[in-house]
Amino acid sequence: MKDRVSDTIKIYRWIIRHKWDVTSPTPVDVLLDGCNKYKDKYVDVYRKVTKNSVRWNLKHHLKKPETVLGFTNEQKVHLMFVLSLPVNEAFETILKNEGSLIELTDPERLITFFRSRDGTFERRATYTLDLDGNVSADIQQNDDPDSQEQPIKKKYQKLGRPKTVFPSIRTTDPLRMLHWLGKHCEYITTPVSASIVCQCWLAKKSETKSRKRTIQSTVRNQLKSTMKNPELLAGFTTEQKVQLLFILSLPMNESFQNLVKHEGHEIELTDPERLITYFRSRDGTIERKATLQLHHGIYEPPVVQLDDDDDNFNYEDMEIKQYYDPGAVIKEEPMDEFDPQRVFVKEEPIDDYYDSMDASLERDQQYLKEEPMELPEPGPSSVQRIKQEPGEQPAPRVVPSICRSLRILRASVMALRSPGLAGTQKSIEETLEVHRSDTNPVPITDIAVNLSSIIYLAMKGDPKNDQEEQISRKVYLQFLLQFVILLNSNDLNKFQKDLEQKIDQLDDAAKIRLENVKNGLSALLVAITA
Repeated sequence: MKDRVSDTIKIYRWIIRHKWDVTSPTPVDVLLDGCNKYKDKYVDVYRKVTKNSVRWNLKHHLKKPETVLGFTNEQKVHLMFVLSLPVNEAFETILKNEGSLIELTDPERLITFFRSRDGTFERRATYTLDLDGNVSADIQQNDDPDSQEQPIKKKYQKLGRPKTVFPSIRTTDPLRMLHWLGKHCEYITTPVSASIVCQCWLAKKSETKSRKRTIQSTVRNQLKSTMKNPELLAGFTTEQKVQLLFILSLPMNESFQNLVKHEGHEIELTDPERLITYFRSRDGTIERKATLQLHHGIYEPPVVQLDDDDDNFNYEDMEIKQYYDPGAVIKEEPMDEFDPQRVFVKEEPIDDYYDSMDASLERDQQYLKEEPMELPEPGPSSVQRIKQEPGEQPAPRVVPSICRSLRILRASVMALRSPGLAGTQKSIEETLEVHRSDTNPVPITDIAVNLSSIIYLAMKGDPKNDQEEQISRKVYLQFLLQFVILLNSNDLNKFQKDLEQKIDQLDDAAKIRLENVKNGLSALLVAITA
């Protein structure tokens, strides 16, 4: 569906296309007459507009030129120069921040001189103003090419459809979202997912859910191409363009980087992705520093790379530091081979879990084996023979596949973000490569049996040696709870409730040996691929 364009915007486009070489202000009536003569040649395309319908709109739309979409700043300056319109302070500040030179009259604030930053566009007023601030009458009868044209013999002569004036800057959904984000991103200092930005933008739009989903997918796919050349994007300051690239985590091309440096801003990019890691404006009012790294499409705090030659390493990540004792020594050790005999050593009786699990399985099997029962034949009476119908089979549950379960386990281990689990995560990723296309259902029973031992070992006493690698017990149980919830199996509901109760009862200062965590993860890995 083609967007409806107002007559005012059409006249603006006509002025820029056919009056770009005009170097002096022109009265509105002369411009409208020339525009209508042009439209007479293309009656099949444009309709003729009256002076009274757009005279006020031509000035009203450019009261705040910084909010007008579809035009570059130089084009807006040309329109205000030709129409003799005042420039507000906000737009003047934008032009000066871009490095352009501009001079205004006082107090009318009309443009007397303008030169773009690169010097390719320049306008200088050669007119004088009367006491009312209007253009003098002797200059208003200046060289207007349309006034010298010969009358058209055939008024409705069709010469074909003219080319669109600005086909590349048509207002699209990505541009609308970028303009909305540019007004609300002033205080955002960290990258945000494009999906979240689209959802926030669509939250206040009165569209159907299906339409919103379509718009969201379209905007998300076209954002990168829209911001590919930000120096050509109209309606934004340089600082706003940098802010948009920073928030949406989009690469910056070399030409825009040179433009930013030419304006006196400080900027640093990654190599070879060319993402913004640091930006500081010329006046020092805007500063952005990337404190997150892209990992599997999600921005997370940077992971500290451990030095294998250094035996002592103090972990300084603030999000992980709260789970370790102050000054604790973190050391990465090679992952031990999985030994089932050592994992399932029972130092204390844990029959509670096994008894309950065996009883539950036996009860389910007995229920499924039951056959329809019939009552004895009744005696001679009016009572009819009653037969018990077999119960309906329960609805089949969607059991997750082995591949999906491995992905869930990997995501849960990544959520722990512990340096000591790098070897475990690597083992999970290697197993995932082997079972990437394995769609067989995961053995929930084996996982349930292993969860019993894992939860039991997790609830044992605190580590006796403070020098051992430790992790918060509450965080570990939250990881197990997340893993159980994502499996989405009714057979694990008991463990989910048990974990929720234990998490509520635990103290934040409780610790668990990292070795027990590794053994528990290895047990889950073996149970999934059994």
